[in-house]
Amino acid sequence: MTQSELIHLAFRYCLGRSTYVVLEMIEYLNTFWESIEERIQMLILSEIKDAVDRDRAGMEMDKQAWTKFFDSKYNIQLQLQKDITLYHSLIVNVNKE
Repeated sequence: MTQSELIHLAFRYCLGRSTYVVLEMIEYLNTFWESIEERIQMLILSEIKDAVDRDRAGMEMDKQAWTKFFDSKYNIQLQLQKDITLYHSLIVNVNKE
């Protein structure tokens, strides 16, 4: 089991709980986000979205905290994917010349 997988398990424990651990997990994820494998990052984001959409993200304050975290990370991931796509298209165009 990788460190990222262990973080994912801890995250899953916290998602939907109604305790202080939600804010602790969000703080931890914010601190160590860059060190988490990308596939686990995407799993975490998709599970947050699913929990919020199904109203299974905990109390209203927990739902708001998960939503805020999701919005901040999703926008970064989306921009990163756009940058990677642009980079690859530039490389392809340069190699064609």
